[in-house]
Amino acid sequence: MRYQVVQPRASDYPDPLILYAGESISAGALCTIPGWEDWRMCQKGGKNGWVPRQILQISAPGRALVLEDYSAHELTVQAGDVLNGERVLNGWVWGRLERNPAEPGWTPLEVLAPIHDD
Repeated sequence: MRYQVVQPRASDYPDPLILYAGESISAGALCTIPGWEDWRMCQKGGKNGWVPRQILQISAPGRALVLEDYSAHELTVQAGDVLNGERVLNGWVWGRLERNPAEPGWTPLEVLAPIHDD
C-alpha cells in the first residue's frame, strides 16, 4: 500500500535498536499510548527501543526471546513524501520513502493518508 505523508515527523531514535531472531533481550513495559499498546520498550547492549510484542516471546520476568530480525529505525518524513508500505503493525507502517528507497523504517499511521491508485 502506498501512503502520502500529511504531517512531518522526525525520528525519535536516530540510533535504532537492531535485533536478530534467537536473541534474548531485556523486555520492559508496554506502551500506554492509545493505538500503540502492543509495543514493548526493550534493551540490548545499552540501546533502548520499541519492539512489537508480536515478535517477542516472554521467556522470564523482564526477558524476551526475539522471534524475527527487527529494526526500530524510524523514518524522518516531510509532508508530501510518498511511503511504500511493506507491513502495518500496531499503528505503524514499515516501508520505504520513494525519495530514498534504500532506507527502510517505521512511520506512524497517524501522519499518513492512503493513496488509492485507480
